Amino acid sequence: MTVSAYILVYNQASYLKEVIQSIINQTVPVQEILIIDDGSDTPLSNGLLTLNDSISIVRNPINCGRGYGRNLATNSLNSSLILSVDATNTIESSFVEKAIQYFGDPLVAAVYGRLHSHSYSGVINRWRARHLFKEFQDVGESGETDMLITYGTLMRKSSCIKAGGYDPNLKYDEDIELGKRILA
Repeated sequence: MTVSAYILVYNQASYLKEVIQSIINQTVPVQEILIIDDGSDTPLSNGLLTLNDSISIVRNPINCGRGYGRNLATNSLNSSLILSVDATNTIESSFVEKAIQYFGDPLVAAVYGRLHSHSYSGVINRWRARHLFKEFQDVGESGETDMLITYGTLMRKSSCIKAGGYDPNLKYDEDIELGKRILA
């Protein structure tokens, strides 16, 4: 199984080098990294391409939304497994190595893990850590769920395509909506 990755960016370039480095540093190699600049006010620098030969950038002229961007990435990348990492998150170096083990089961469509906040200062960052990332909670073991989370996820490309892909019209909750269709 091969792995490709994408990062969807809209005006969130501040952590992007760290995010890219966390993908490059995976113990299981990532074949290609696609950065989708979804109409950022200030377009991303081509200097990011120098971080690794496998990086490419696609720029949408306007903000098309997360459904459109994730669908574009899924259809553009060549590997059987697609790694999605949001522009504000990093993953540990063994993330892919740990997640890929679950794909021996043909019923597994996606695996996501625990992420950590860059900062706990401020109300928004504390909220993200507690409610979005559930950093301080025991989230249990693996199991079936219709909750697809794409902020740090390894996904079987064929499962996504078979379910019809992300809804390109959705700006938010595109992952939740796709998760329900995959489970159905």
